[in-house]
Amino acid sequence: MNIYILLAHPDKNSFNGRLADAYEQEMLLAGHQVRRQNIGEMQFDPILWKGYSVIQQLEPVKVTRIGRVKHLYEEKRSKIIKDIATN
Repeated sequence: MNIYILLAHPDKNSFNGRLADAYEQEMLLAGHQVRRQNIGEMQFDPILWKGYSVIQQLEPVKVTRIGRVKHLYEEKRSKIIKDIATN
């Protein structure tokens, strides 16, 4: 199974971080593929300084993550289409 862990707590040493650590370790030991992202380690500004009236440029880390998510989506979509076509 593919598992993606997204730790949204800014402190990876928090209780939530420890839960994510334990879950990640157990899933790896069970043989699953695990990807993890700690939002607290990403360097981006979560504040929309001008609200929604001005488009704020995305930080490089966001652009990279969006690209990865799009790639994974397209990969999964292609596999589903192939599975449907062969059944």
